[in-house]
Amino acid sequence: MGIVVHSPHSGRPVKVRDQDVGRAVRDEQQCIFYVLERLGGNGYYGAITRAGGSRDEQRYDQMLLK
Repeated sequence: MGIVVHSPHSGRPVKVRDQDVGRAVRDEQQCIFYVLERLGGNGYYGAITRAGGSRDEQRYDQMLLK
């Protein structure tokens, strides 16, 4: 089953495998980002850094609202 997250670089959706959570993936422009689990455990988000955190999660949510 695939997971869809939006690239933090382009904002476009990228479909990744379940086993890619926590790993580096590339978007359509070959930019690297990381698929991380949300702090509450209810979904995933794309972050530029492997560490992620609440700031990156908020930045991701703001990007989705635009």
